[in-house]
Amino acid sequence: MTLVAARECVLVLVDYQQRLLPVIHDVDEVMQEAMRIADAARDLGIRVIGTEQNPAGLGPSDPAIRSRCDA
Repeated sequence: MTLVAARECVLVLVDYQQRLLPVIHDVDEVMQEAMRIADAARDLGIRVIGTEQNPAGLGPSDPAIRSRCDA
């Protein structure tokens, strides 16, 4: 069995932006799962990165997601 060190891992949360969220099916569940996974990653020492496509047009990432991101 091969172990992977937390410092070699990263969790990327893609486009949890305010204007995109209303069109996501079951958005409340999706957001809860994203936050749960981000919290677990951080607890394990895994870096969390959030991405934003066209933030000027689509708005910033949701504050609950953004607060869990290292970058």
